[in-house]
Amino acid sequence: RCQGNSAGTKSILRLCARFINHASMSHRAQMAHGRFFQYLSTTPVGVELPFIGLVTVQGLVTASKVAATAAPVFLTFTLKAWGSEHGGGGDFKQCIQACIA
Repeated sequence: RCQGNSAGTKSILRLCARFINHASMSHRAQMAHGRFFQYLSTTPVGVELPFIGLVTVQGLVTASKVAATAAPVFLTFTLKAWGSEHGGGGDFKQCIQACIA
């Protein structure tokens, strides 16, 4: 959200872009502001966690897509394995309870 550049968003990046080469700034201030804008637009923003690294919104979206794709496969495999172990009997609730235990 802080680095969003979509139309209508309020972000540091969009606010910074508004003042590039602003007439009220000296040449030196414009250059410094330009460097700051370049830094802002190229530096990834997220939360740094130990052992995981930088967690970004895009990383979370990717992980969610992988989980949404893998969950049905895992569930199908688990249900088939549960059914073959128990002679084809058992229901979904028993399977989930066994997986959690």
